[in-house]
Amino acid sequence: MGTTKDWVIQVEESRREEWIRERLSSPDLEEDSEEWQLLEKDYDEYQDFLSDMAMEEYETEKWLKQHPHTEIYKIAINLLEQIKEEGKQSTSEVFIKMKIAYIVTIMENCLSEMIKSVVLSHNRYVENAIRNINELKAKNISLSEL
Repeated sequence: MGTTKDWVIQVEESRREEWIRERLSSPDLEEDSEEWQLLEKDYDEYQDFLSDMAMEEYETEKWLKQHPHTEIYKIAINLLEQIKEEGKQSTSEVFIKMKIAYIVTIMENCLSEMIKSVVLSHNRYVENAIRNINELKAKNISLSEL
């Protein structure tokens, strides 16, 4: 197992060196040069960015698998059924008002989560939202926020 780890490290180091050498102003510069050090830092930041993007994509896919819109709907319906059953026991006006407020909150949350689930389920929905929703179209995001 140690040799596999060594091999992976060696491959990663050769990729790093190749990436840096492609961007050096002079092929004669060595690892102790300032330009090499800066490019090494850029490479590390780029790899961190790629890692963050992969992690975000993984978390989005995981969330979608755990929260598909039909499951979100079923959960909301179950909560509404529970409230309906509990409401049969009390006829207090205060309790009824609280129940109505809670039902509206459940419905708003259900709708919000279902929309997120559907929109995040495919890139075409995300791209459509970016193109057609003025608030998203006008939003400027710096590269460091990505």
